Amino acid sequence: MHIKYAPNMEINFQEIYQEFKHYPLKPSIKGCPHCELKSVNSSLHSKSLESLSWDDFQVFIFKSMTTFGDVEDFKHFLPRIFELYITDYWNAPYDFELLLSKLTYAKFESWEQHEKKTIKVLYQSWVNQLQTSGLQSDLEILEDIESDVLSLS
Repeated sequence: MHIKYAPNMEINFQEIYQEFKHYPLKPSIKGCPHCELKSVNSSLHSKSLESLSWDDFQVFIFKSMTTFGDVEDFKHFLPRIFELYITDYWNAPYDFELLLSKLTYAKFESWEQHEKKTIKVLYQSWVNQLQTSGLQSDLEILEDIESDVLSLS
C-alpha cells in the first residue's frame, strides 16, 4: 500500500508488512487471566491485519506485552499500528510516545538489524513527509512525535 501525501511524497508500507510477516497471528493471544480480554482477542482475529482500525487496537496497544500478548504478537501487529499512526494520527487512542515505549519494552535495540532498519526507514520517511508537506497539521504532528522521541531519550 502506498499513501500519497504532498506532491511527489509517498510512503510505502509494504516493506514493513514484508519484514514482519513471519510473525503470524496466533490462534489466541495470551493475556492476564484476571483481565477481561476475550472480546479484544476476538476483535483482533475478526479482520485481516490491514483492515484493523484504531478501535480494534485500543486495548492491545496499551496492554501489549505487559498483560496481553508477547513481543511476537507485538511484532505481528506493528506494521498496521505504525501505518495507522502515519495515516490517521489524530484519531490514535494514545500518543505516539506509547508506541515508542512499547518498542523500548520489546527491547528494540536487540532486534534483528533488518527489522530495526525497516522501522527506522519508515519513521524517517514519515518525518521527511511531514517536514516537506507544507501543511500546518503535518507540522503539528511532527512537533508531537519529535517531542515524544525526546521524552524517551
